[in-house]
Amino acid sequence: MNIRISFLNRCVLYTLVALVLAACATGLTNTIQEGDPTLFAAAHSYAITSPEPPAATAQGAQLRETVESQITKSLEGKGYQRADAGTAQLKVSYQLVPLGTRLRDERVPAAVAAHVNTGPGDPYGGYRPPAGADASEKFGMLMLSVTDAKTGSVVWQGSSEGVVTSRRSMLNAARQATSEILAKAPKAAQ
Repeated sequence: MNIRISFLNRCVLYTLVALVLAACATGLTNTIQEGDPTLFAAAHSYAITSPEPPAATAQGAQLRETVESQITKSLEGKGYQRADAGTAQLKVSYQLVPLGTRLRDERVPAAVAAHVNTGPGDPYGGYRPPAGADASEKFGMLMLSVTDAKTGSVVWQGSSEGVVTSRRSMLNAARQATSEILAKAPKAAQ
């Protein structure tokens, strides 16, 4: 059976494959560890006690606000009530960890990017790395733990790693990561 694919159909197919690969490459990688879900479900209140230092930038403050509002939304949707740290049965803490930065144009070897033009005939002489701050991807991790306030034992824990390219993608990734980490957490007992 001989199937002929037109040039236009091949271009569409290649574009779709590239989009799927790009979506997979920038997705989040989540790890969830259940400690004692029965202890989690027996509780009715929580407090957010982040070990993070106060945000030094507006972007950092916005990121913390996004994570904390998603924690609140996820847990209150499961029947838990937010309380102050002294009376809460569960303590939720999180940490945002920057893992590094790389240029988006990763296909070009590092030796090429650092190359000094030697003149006519230089194979890398015309190469210019992407310019500006938008030319990089930032790797980061969100670690979130839910502990029993009395014993300090971990009842739920999760982490999520991902790549962001802008402030908007960073906030969306933080929201998605927090939601996915707490998605399978048990509902509060009635």
